[in-house]
This record gives sequence, structure tokens and C-alpha cells, in this order.
Amino acid sequence: GILLHGQVIRRGVTFAEYRVDYVFQHHYQPFQQRNAIRRQRHIEARRSLEPGSVALVLVHPYMPERSLLIELYRA
Repeated sequence: GILLHGQVIRRGVTFAEYRVDYVFQHHYQPFQQRNAIRRQRHIEARRSLEPGSVALVLVHPYMPERSLLIELYRA
């Protein structure tokens, strides 16, 4: 994949899920994506996932609509 800088725009919590929406640009085209994981308090407390934060995004080189917000998945 390709590492790009993205920006967290929104986060939300349901009973079982923690969601983070983010935006990034790939070849000058903007993309907005959402990653969701099972709720984990140590991840929800991360300041690096607050709206407005810049975060690294791992993007598939040929299908940029497939991406991961790295901060959500690091230990």
C-alpha cells in the first residue's frame, strides 16, 4: 500500500463499535472513508483520533477507496 496523510473529521460510538471518518487525497482526488472497530477504551482515548487531527492512512495503490487509518490498528 501507499502511506498518505489524512485528516480525522468525525468519530462516533455505538454500543459495540467505534467509528472514525477521515479524508485524504490520492492523485489530487479527495476520498472520505470510515473505519470501524470493536470498542476498546485505550483506542477511544487517543488524542490522535480527535477530529482535526492529522493521521497516516494506508491506501491501496489501485483502489484508493480501500484504506485503513493506521492509528486505529496499532497496539
